[in-house]
Amino acid sequence: MLDSLDAGLISPAQALRTRTELRAAWRRLPETDPDLPAELLPSDWDRPRAQQVFLQIYDRLGPLAELRFRQILATVSPELAELASHHDSTAIAELYASLGDRRAHGDTPFEQAARCPRPRQASARCALFRASRKRSTSAGRRPSTMRSSRPRAGSA
Repeated sequence: MLDSLDAGLISPAQALRTRTELRAAWRRLPETDPDLPAELLPSDWDRPRAQQVFLQIYDRLGPLAELRFRQILATVSPELAELASHHDSTAIAELYASLGDRRAHGDTPFEQAARCPRPRQASARCALFRASRKRSTSAGRRPSTMRSSRPRAGSA
């Protein structure tokens, strides 16, 4: 792929398809990579090289994929097509870091229900979770477990 990119052999349509497939495949990696410290892995374990190659290909396909995405979007909404842009791996890392600590803390009804040792307890907690969501939704609010932790504009 890198050789094809260097030679200019990748079309915008190929770039969009390949970049999308590559990202989907990369998201499955945690299911197969044991994520052990390097000293516990075989000497020929190529995690660092895989990461490096993924980032190179993903980032280099970005501008071409964006071009094709804009072409497709322009057939429906030229105004939106002008706004479309891609993110490279650095921008994605910065966006992710700006979200802060997004790990589960066990304080939402869903997380509490998921930890229940017995199905009956989980069912009762899930019923409470569904009821709280229903109340929030019927009151015109987003459910509490889905509210953003970011401050609203104009709030202190």
